[in-house]
Amino acid sequence: MADAVVNDDDRAAPLRLAGLLAIVVAWIFAELRIDPPQVDDAFISFRYAQNLVDGHGLVYNPGERVEGFTNLLWTLAVAAGGAAGASIPSVARALELVCTVGVLVASYRLALAY
Repeated sequence: MADAVVNDDDRAAPLRLAGLLAIVVAWIFAELRIDPPQVDDAFISFRYAQNLVDGHGLVYNPGERVEGFTNLLWTLAVAAGGAAGASIPSVARALELVCTVGVLVASYRLALAY
């Protein structure tokens, strides 16, 4: 008889997933239509990434060996996209979208676990 009981959480799961998907789609649509201003720290990373792509290494100005970026992994990731031929700000924007969706999905899965 206990097997016949349907958990309310099981019935609500598709609605929660549909709600999450609706939020993600609406956010991506809004993000793609709005061109947010880039802050100075982003352009510092972009310059380091572009110099890396151009073969000068992780430098702000070629010939100067000063570390001025605060986010090595992000700088390397956008440099990889730049090396593939994409514009560095476009790569950063795409990575931002991917990371945000990943955080939303991880949050959803964590919420289901508790």
